[in-house]
Amino acid sequence: MPAVNIRRAWPNFHKAKYKGEKNSIIIGDNNKFREYVNINPGTELGGGVTRIGDNNLFMVYCHVAHDCIILNNIVLANNVQ
Repeated sequence: MPAVNIRRAWPNFHKAKYKGEKNSIIIGDNNKFREYVNINPGTELGGGVTRIGDNNLFMVYCHVAHDCIILNNIVLANNVQ
């Protein structure tokens, strides 16, 4: 079954950068996430937060990197990184 990947922690290969500090992903209202979207949490250097506003569409295979800020009413097309 297709899935969206919203990470809570970094995989092992990021251990050099991530040392267990607090981080988060804040997602607003009425967002649509299609198959295989990947969203990473913030890092200490970037403020610790990845933010997604309201009414956005994330199409297949989109990637939202750590510390990104996506405002409102945005469409990310297939494979956008």
